[in-house]
Amino acid sequence: MHAGNAILAVLLLAGSGRGAEPAPGYLSPAALVADIESKRLYVAEHTASQVAVVDLAGMNVRQVIALPDRPSGLALSADGTRLYVTAGAAAGSVQIIDTAKGAIAGAIAAGYSPIAPVLSRDGATLYVSNRHNHNVSVIDLRSRTEVARIPVKREPAAAALSADGNLLFVANQLPAGPANAGHVAAVVSVIDTRTRRVTSEVVLPDGSTGLRGLCLSPDGRFVYVTHLLARYRLPATQIERGWIQTNAVSVIDAA
Repeated sequence: MHAGNAILAVLLLAGSGRGAEPAPGYLSPAALVADIESKRLYVAEHTASQVAVVDLAGMNVRQVIALPDRPSGLALSADGTRLYVTAGAAAGSVQIIDTAKGAIAGAIAAGYSPIAPVLSRDGATLYVSNRHNHNVSVIDLRSRTEVARIPVKREPAAAALSADGNLLFVANQLPAGPANAGHVAAVVSVIDTRTRRVTSEVVLPDGSTGLRGLCLSPDGRFVYVTHLLARYRLPATQIERGWIQTNAVSVIDAA
């Protein structure tokens, strides 16, 4: 099966509840993470407030794990024993799931609308983007406490660590500042994880907004950001052919 078709099939499968009792109404798969060693895929089902565990070998949902609130992001420990799930809105949290038991093993308070959890290379620290607080939580997983919050520009929605773990790239979903400025665009905040400070901001092309995803190339040289590119300086006389906005990918030189 083509890779794209395989991913689509798994998302449809996770949304169908096949192999497990489905939740009523819509499930809304919103994030996923794979445990290749155990041949499992974990899917955050936002509307249903649950995580579906997909058996990649049998292509079926083997289990659903109920959550106290709607999930938004997932991060899996290197050994596959712990799944960290960001959930909730005003009372945000990180739900810790014991993957062997398929049950919640604890919870850590987070900010408003937490999303995009990222684990440090040693598995001791979790970075969580608090969208409506406009900051990033630094959580010590040994003590299960938040040890710092790092302010970023506006509504962080995606994040990724550099290969050495020293830099955290954070995609801010919306532009900040006046809409009639000479250049209106969202930025990518670059955080030094050692000092826990924003060391620089990468301004995207004029009209860049709605940042959704961010990842690094395998060699760590480039950062790829998916977003919308708004033609806000043109009169909105038509909507065809991307006249108002189009999808875009910005490529950032990580060095």
